[in-house]
Amino acid sequence: TTNKNLDVKVELTTIIQFGEIDNKDEMEKIILINVPEEVYESMREIIVFLFKNSGFNKINIPEKIDFKKLYESRQIQK
Repeated sequence: TTNKNLDVKVELTTIIQFGEIDNKDEMEKIILINVPEEVYESMREIIVFLFKNSGFNKINIPEKIDFKKLYESRQIQK
């Protein structure tokens, strides 16, 4: 059998309430690091559940994603 990749997109809505944050960079870190770290595990569980119950038992989604590392690599590219 040939392994094929399936492009899956998931949309998740999260409400974030900010206190007083004057620093745009700090707000960006919250949105791009803290929030994804909080919701990723639940989102991954939902995706795995849906695929397994649809007959796709070999699903490869990383257990952990280093959102801080992704953010930092994004900063370097700017």
